Amino acid sequence: MSHIPNSMHLSYFDIENRYQDLDKKFTYLVYCRSGHRSLNSANFLTKQGYEAISMTGGMNAWKS
Repeated sequence: MSHIPNSMHLSYFDIENRYQDLDKKFTYLVYCRSGHRSLNSANFLTKQGYEAISMTGGMNAWKS
C-alpha cells in the first residue's frame, strides 16, 4: 500500500474505535487504495461531527 508523506495511518477496521483520537479542529482527507473504504470512513467521521473528505479514486487515482 502507498502512503502520502506526513499523513496519519488509521486502518479502516480501526476507525470506529479510534476516531476520538482525532482533533475536530482539522479537516481530514481520507484515502484508501480505490476510494470505496475511504468514502465509508469519511461518511462515518462526518456523522460523528468531523470534517472529512474522501479522496475520489483513492491511491490508484493519486498515482496516475
